[in-house]
Amino acid sequence: MKNKKFKLIIKILLVIFLTILMCENFVEALTNNLVVARVMHAVIGYITVALIVLHLIANIGYFKALKKGKYNAKRITMLIINGLMMLSLLIIMLSGMTTMLEKVFNLFDLGGFPTKMHTIATYYLYLLLGLHIGINVRLEKGAISFIAVIAGIAYGITSFIILRYYQVIFFYNPVSHSMNNIFLQLALLPGIITLGFGIVELILMINSSNKIDKKEEESD
Repeated sequence: MKNKKFKLIIKILLVIFLTILMCENFVEALTNNLVVARVMHAVIGYITVALIVLHLIANIGYFKALKKGKYNAKRITMLIINGLMMLSLLIIMLSGMTTMLEKVFNLFDLGGFPTKMHTIATYYLYLLLGLHIGINVRLEKGAISFIAVIAGIAYGITSFIILRYYQVIFFYNPVSHSMNNIFLQLALLPGIITLGFGIVELILMINSSNKIDKKEEESD
């Protein structure tokens, strides 16, 4: 029970910290100083990395079981998503440290390339995180769960359009960072997570429903 509570607390903190990290304007508005904001962003980033390490340690059983059992479509998909998440996280950490050296300490000039990689990797990590949650967290069957999934997808699509995620992911035009209403931006940022989560849950719901229908047909 304690382990479950610990995992839940870590997950909640991760969502909060990741959302704050993605909304750089929020940190900048609190400090009213770009350099201080970047340093705060880095510190919060390191705290988030520590939380991710704790999350991995709490789920060490997953890594121990990688060599065991058979790999079906779901397990392979989960492995690919987790692998891409780790790759994105690695790029985020390396590019983040390089950005600090370039922008804060002015040690060299790479033309903002580390910042570009940092932003793109972060947005992809959010989308992958939604897919990761969708596969690992199954909602109970029923109308309420279905409505929740549809609401999550709608929220995600709304965020995708208003914050123009697609411009960042596909064309690297981080216009979402220029939103004037910082609190609205902060509220909409988790949308990319709910979009991935909702899509996966909807697919699993449809797949589960098809399997039940097939079994009923075979029994008839």
